[in-house]
Amino acid sequence: MPWQKKPKPIPKPILPHFIKLIREMIRTGLYEHYTSTHTRPVFCVANSNGKLRIVDDLQELKKLKSKDEGLPPHIKQFLDVFSRRDCYVLGYLMGVYDERELDIYTIPLITFEAPLERLQLTGLPQGETNSVAVYQAQMTWILQE
Repeated sequence: MPWQKKPKPIPKPILPHFIKLIREMIRTGLYEHYTSTHTRPVFCVANSNGKLRIVDDLQELKKLKSKDEGLPPHIKQFLDVFSRRDCYVLGYLMGVYDERELDIYTIPLITFEAPLERLQLTGLPQGETNSVAVYQAQMTWILQE
């Protein structure tokens, strides 16, 4: 059953920054134009450095998806193995969420209404129910000996 959640209002003082961030995400391929009967809210928070970050509200998606109860590794121990490696390897480890393509049937579930138009994520949402388990399985496969 389709749902359409109202977008969370973006405060006027940060709206231009939010739109700029959305355009950057479209330019880099993390968001793309889409139409769907489903929409979910997104909102902005400030990072510790003061820059805005978009947060995806995935509550409705979590109600529909089954959970993968696999436990992730302790992230510090997982990344310490790579601490003396080339920088691009570590960068890829942290960016694997964006590289993971989505199943065509889940794409309508991650559509959101932005000030510009309706958009969707093109990669695995980091707050999604089983994204950590998917990440762990992918990295274990990539790093196998």
